[in-house]
Amino acid sequence: MISLPLTALRESFGCLMVLLVLLPVPHALAQAGSGTPEEDIIFTYHQLTGRPFDVQTVAQSSRLVQSASGFDRPEVLKQEVERLNGRIESQDPAREYTLSINSYISDYDHDRGEFSINLFEPGAYVPLWYEVGYRNVQYHLVFANGAGIRAIRMPKEEARAFDGEIMRGGSRNVLIETKFRVTGAGDPTGAVSGQEVIRAELTGVRLLHGNGNELYTPVLAATPAAPKAPFDARALDVAGLRIGVDADDFASALERLYGVPTRVGRDRDPKVNPRYAGYLELDLLRCMRLPGQRRREPQVGDICVRAFFDEDEVVRAVVIQRVFPRIQDAEVVRRSVVERYGEVSYTGSAGNSVIGWGPTVPQELLAYGAGGATALSVHVEGLFDLMGSSNRAAEALLVLQLVDAGWANGAL
Repeated sequence: MISLPLTALRESFGCLMVLLVLLPVPHALAQAGSGTPEEDIIFTYHQLTGRPFDVQTVAQSSRLVQSASGFDRPEVLKQEVERLNGRIESQDPAREYTLSINSYISDYDHDRGEFSINLFEPGAYVPLWYEVGYRNVQYHLVFANGAGIRAIRMPKEEARAFDGEIMRGGSRNVLIETKFRVTGAGDPTGAVSGQEVIRAELTGVRLLHGNGNELYTPVLAATPAAPKAPFDARALDVAGLRIGVDADDFASALERLYGVPTRVGRDRDPKVNPRYAGYLELDLLRCMRLPGQRRREPQVGDICVRAFFDEDEVVRAVVIQRVFPRIQDAEVVRRSVVERYGEVSYTGSAGNSVIGWGPTVPQELLAYGAGGATALSVHVEGLFDLMGSSNRAAEALLVLQLVDAGWANGAL
């Protein structure tokens, strides 16, 4: 098994293999109009984040609309849409929710001197479902401050008695009573993926036996209220390169680090978005396999770059591809990019290995893939050829994309 060293990832630009860890808990299914805490949690998340909610489809599939006569259905549908929109808009972001969740406590780790609570392990989440038409949409509820209470630390003799208390019911299962507030979207560690990741802040936790008796109450540390610095794509150094600089200066840096770039104007490539005047490139095809072509095959260590500049000759976006050995140590990969770039704002759904930071930017300004449309994103995949197949046996292609969010969103 080939594993990329953490230092190599830091020196390049990081990579990601998304981890998806399901908790052994029964999922909750929130039905349209049910008024359950699960539905309110989901509605609060949409109200707080502004993420779209398919109100029309939910309303159309509701029992109220489906049972209405053909004559009355348009009016009933209109009223149901208005009701659902009103429910979302009326949610109080400061509301505290309570959920009881089945989880378990690990065996005692004698080397570390601690037990651990499965619910608060990295990558763990609480699955919530919502019926949208004839399908169920899964939401992943993550506790942003759960890591601080994951460990139950105690000396060995005290731990022996505590372990006996845990096993009094015949298993290591516990019921965890959580109190929390919804605070945003995305897992800040990047460990939980999915289109709808609900971020929550714990305000209270109790571990209970199956009979309801209290087993353990973790002490929650106060969350610092210091304001978070705004994401600034132009301040980032990616593989030794920066955006927001003069195109000629960027070309000089690119030549010094990796090779002489080619300059392509929009007149030569009509597919370039009109907001870009052209781009500088180290041949992207070098990092692809071309079936039937007598050419140099991609090699581990190859780097391909395309940097887009505007009419003022300022570089506004860059895509960097690098060929690595096959990546199998997913946790090392994820940790390295989170350590380098900080709190995550997007992780791709299962099968879409992408992690993102910063605000969203218009999709049409992205030169590489979909996956969240954030100002900064890192993708990892097999080495693709132009026929759409991939060779995952030997190499992996890591792709970093960075866009000047202030310029892209019209703030500059």
